[in-house]
Amino acid sequence: MRKMLLLVAILTLLGFAAFAFNDPVAFRRSFVMKMQMEEMTAQVFLGKDLPAKKSDAFLEDLSAARIVAADFFGTLQADPVIAFADHRDLKEQFAVDNPFASSYFHYADILVVIAPRGNNRDVLAHALAHAEVKHRLGADLFAELPAWFDEGLCTQLDRREFLSDAVLQAQEAQGIPIPSYTVMSDHEWFLGPEGEAHLVFAKREVRRWLQNVGPAAVPVILQRVAEGEDFMSVYRVMETEADG
Repeated sequence: MRKMLLLVAILTLLGFAAFAFNDPVAFRRSFVMKMQMEEMTAQVFLGKDLPAKKSDAFLEDLSAARIVAADFFGTLQADPVIAFADHRDLKEQFAVDNPFASSYFHYADILVVIAPRGNNRDVLAHALAHAEVKHRLGADLFAELPAWFDEGLCTQLDRREFLSDAVLQAQEAQGIPIPSYTVMSDHEWFLGPEGEAHLVFAKREVRRWLQNVGPAAVPVILQRVAEGEDFMSVYRVMETEADG
C-alpha cells in the first residue's frame, strides 16, 4: 500500500514537473491563482486581499459585460477563466503584456487576465470578446486571423473615450485613411505607445464592414472560418453579397 501511495505521489510530481517544463508561464499563472487568489464564482479568481466592496463591483461589472458580449455574438460559447490582477505584483506574476487586459490559451481553457487599469465594463466586454473569438476558432486558426479583424471586432464592444463614436466620426470627417490590411495584420501593431490610436483604425474598418453585412454576420464569419474557409475570402464575399 505504501509503495502504491509513493508511486502515485511520484507520478503526480512528475506530472507537475512536465507541465512546468512545457509551459512555465501557464504553470506559474495556475500556481498563482491557487495560492494567492480566491475563486469567487465558477472560473472567476480575485486576489484574496481584495476588499469586499471592490470584489462586488468587479463581479457586477463582469455580469454586465457578459450581457453585452452575449448580445454581440448571439450567445457566448466560451467560458474563460477570469482573473483580476488588481495590483502590480500580481499583474507581473501573470506576465500580462497589456496595462488593461490580456487573454491566453491556457491548457484546455482560455484565461482572461484583467490588469488594474482594465477594471471597468468596457475593458471586460472587450476581453470577453477576445476570449470568444479564440474559443470559436481554436489556437491554430486564431493564429492565422489578422489582428485588425480580431481587434476591430472586439473594440465594437468597447466604448472608452478614445474608441467613442465621436472619435471615429471625426477621423472619417477629416478623411484620415485606414491603413492597409497588411500594415494592421500583426498584433504587435496594437501594442505600445501608438496602440490605442491603431485600435481606432481597426474599429473603423470592422464597423464599416458590419454596417454593410449586419451584426448577424459576426457568428457566421467565425463559423465559416472555423470550418476551414479562408478568412479574407469570406470577409470580402459576405460584403459583396450584402451589397448585391
